[in-house]
Amino acid sequence: VTLSLLGDEFASFSGRSGLAMGLHFTVESIIAACIVALVTVLISAWIPSKRATKITPIDAIRLSRDISIKSGEVKTSKITYKLFGLEGMIARKHFKRSRKKYRATIVSLFISIVLFISASSFCTYLTDAISSTFQDSDYDIIYHYGFKKGETIDLDELRILYNELSAVDGVFSSNYALLKFKNLDSPIELLSDEFVKYVNLPEDTTEVPMNIIIYGIDDDIYRQYLKKSNLNEVLYMDKDNPKGLAQAAIKKFDYGSQRYVRIPMFEENSVTLGYKDYDERWYSLTNAERQELVDTGGDIEYYTLKSLAFDIIDKDLILGLNESFNDSIKVMYPMSVYQTLFDADYCNYFFKAENPTETYNHMKDFLTAKGLVGGDHVLVNMYEMYETDRNLVVIVKVFSYGFITLISLIAIANVFNTISTNIMLRRREFA
Repeated sequence: VTLSLLGDEFASFSGRSGLAMGLHFTVESIIAACIVALVTVLISAWIPSKRATKITPIDAIRLSRDISIKSGEVKTSKITYKLFGLEGMIARKHFKRSRKKYRATIVSLFISIVLFISASSFCTYLTDAISSTFQDSDYDIIYHYGFKKGETIDLDELRILYNELSAVDGVFSSNYALLKFKNLDSPIELLSDEFVKYVNLPEDTTEVPMNIIIYGIDDDIYRQYLKKSNLNEVLYMDKDNPKGLAQAAIKKFDYGSQRYVRIPMFEENSVTLGYKDYDERWYSLTNAERQELVDTGGDIEYYTLKSLAFDIIDKDLILGLNESFNDSIKVMYPMSVYQTLFDADYCNYFFKAENPTETYNHMKDFLTAKGLVGGDHVLVNMYEMYETDRNLVVIVKVFSYGFITLISLIAIANVFNTISTNIMLRRREFA
C-alpha cells in the first residue's frame, strides 16, 4: 500500500519518467517470518499450558488461582468513592487483591502508549529534519527583470507586465517585488547572544557587517498582507516615518551539531540601523580610491547618513520573500515608501501554478515573443529545480506515516487485548 501511494516519486532520482517501485520478496523471507510466528505462538501456548498442568481442571475453569475472593477481605475508604466514584472504588479493590496482575496490566498499557508516542515522535522529528534540510520555495516560477545602470524604473510598465503574466493559464497566486541589496554594519550590542556565540565573533568586535535584502511590495498587496496578519496599516505605510517588516534569523542545517537551527540575529524585535548612502560620484571611483577615502575619512563628501528601521516578525513574509539567502536579513516596505528610500537593482515576479511546467512553457513563449528573455531577464522553473528534494520529503513522509499507522494498530490491538483479558479474569470479582 505504501509503495502504491508513492507512485512514480522515485523517478526524479533516476532521471527516468514512469519509474515506480514495486514490492518483491524472496521465499527465504517468507519462511523466516513463518518460523518466527511459529516460535512466538509455541512460547505463548507453552507458558500457560505448563501452568495448567499444576492445577486441577475444575480450578482452571473457576480461575481460582487468578482471582481469590473472600467476603469482607478488601475495604476502601469513603474518600476514594467520593473522589473517583464506583469505578475508582472497584479499581482500588482490585489493586489491593492482586497487585501482581494489576502491575502487569499497567505495564502492558504503558508499553503500548510509549510505543505509539515514541514512533510518532520519531517520525515527526524525521520528517521535520528532512523538510528543513532541503531548500524549497513558496513559489513555482520566478521571473527576474533586470535594470540597466541609470535606467529609470517605470512602475506602470512593471505592473502591466505583472498583470499579463498573472493572467497566464494555471497561475493561482502571484506577487512581484523590487529588490535592493545592501551591506550595513550593525553595532554588536543590538545582536542577540545566540547569534554572537554562533558566528564566533572576536571579543574586540564593535560592529558586524550584515547582508540585507530590501523589497518593495505593491501597496495593494501589502495592505492585504497587513490586514491578514492583523498589523497596523497606519504604522507600516507611513512615508514620513518608514518602518519595514523583516525576517532576521539564521535558518539552516548546522553540520556541527547535526540539527536544523533557527537563531535570531537581534536581541530586540524593533531595530534601527544607520548607514551611509553614497551618491553617483562614489561609484565612478576605483576600489583603491574608495578605500583610500574611507581610511582617511574623505568619503564624508560622498554620502549622507540615513537609517533603516524595521520590526522583526515570526510570520512568513509575502509570497516569494521566504527563501534563505546566506543568512541575509529580509526587509519589505510598501512600494510608496520604498520609492522614497531606495532605487532598485531588479524586479522579481513570483508565481504559484497548478501545473508549473505547463505554465512555465506558456510564460516562456509569451516573454520570448516580447523579447523579454535573455540577458538581464531570466525565467526560472523553481518547481522543477526542487523536484528531487521535494520527492524525497514525500517519500520519507509516506514511509513515516505508514510506520506510525502500523505501530498504532499494534498498540490499539494490545490495549483492547489487555483490557478484554483482564475483564474476563475478573468476572467473579465483578459479580
